[in-house]
Amino acid sequence: MFRLGWMYSQGEGVPQDFSLARQWYDKSASRGVVGAMVNLALLYKDGKGGPQDHNLQRQWLEKAASRGVSTAMFNLGAMYYAGDGVPRDLSLAREWFEKAEAQGLTDARDMLAKLRKSSPQEWQ
Repeated sequence: MFRLGWMYSQGEGVPQDFSLARQWYDKSASRGVVGAMVNLALLYKDGKGGPQDHNLQRQWLEKAASRGVSTAMFNLGAMYYAGDGVPRDLSLAREWFEKAEAQGLTDARDMLAKLRKSSPQEWQ
């Protein structure tokens, strides 16, 4: 199911079809495949294959993050940092970036440095 989602999202061996990608990723994510959770969240973020839905984006990212997926943690941090579909919350952004950094994600370290510069009061 995950592979079919990937094939349709990339147009790999089949015509690119984000709607079908979303369907296959949803089936796979519902069965606990964390890669499908992240990819499905990104489709919801961009509104590919159906309407944009930040609530579902956040929910799928949280499910993947709860299973230790650093890219999901980073994407949650980015949502809260930018206020992209959620209220802007630098404290939550910091929390998610710190979790992603603890998993070794260097992009999260870079975002934490950016947060330190932009809001030093948050770090005292």
